[in-house]
Amino acid sequence: MKFIILFIFNLNLLILPPSGVQDSELPRSLNRDLRKQMGIENPDFKLISSYDHSANSAFYAVEQNKKLAAYTYIGRVFTCRSGGCNAPSVNNQTADSEYFDYYIMFDTEATVKFVKVYNYAATHGQEISAAWWLRQFEGYQGKERLQSGKNIDAISGATISAVAATNDIQFVTKQLIKLINDPSHQKQTASSLK
Repeated sequence: MKFIILFIFNLNLLILPPSGVQDSELPRSLNRDLRKQMGIENPDFKLISSYDHSANSAFYAVEQNKKLAAYTYIGRVFTCRSGGCNAPSVNNQTADSEYFDYYIMFDTEATVKFVKVYNYAATHGQEISAAWWLRQFEGYQGKERLQSGKNIDAISGATISAVAATNDIQFVTKQLIKLINDPSHQKQTASSLK
């Protein structure tokens, strides 16, 4: 029995690339948006960190011709059902939560270049999926505090989603900055590009 398990495990290592990501694991529109928004053709995705603060969230290095071209974050943000939260800033991961899935494209310096909500699984607040609203985050470098209703437009009828998206984009950007400034990540990136 142990022999069979080891054989299957080793067979999987031969079939699956060790650091690459299968296209079927990524949002369908990501490659198109990388090409359209950042001029990246035929990208290779390298998982650099799974993120525990919410389900289905991860950072990827985006390589083109074996050179680092960008970073992307794909994540899920939990919001509260209408009438289910006692404060709009609550980011709750319970059965009472609704959610949306989105991605952020960053340049190699962790500046936000593009944000897209590609799956909105909630009953209210879809307005945050609008390109005009998401463009507000382009150029964000994690230096200033983002606040819905102050330096980010609030949306009537989408208060909870707007606050959740704003807070998550700010948090994720700061986490990417920490990640790429971590010496162990720098060594890992340098060795993967050789």
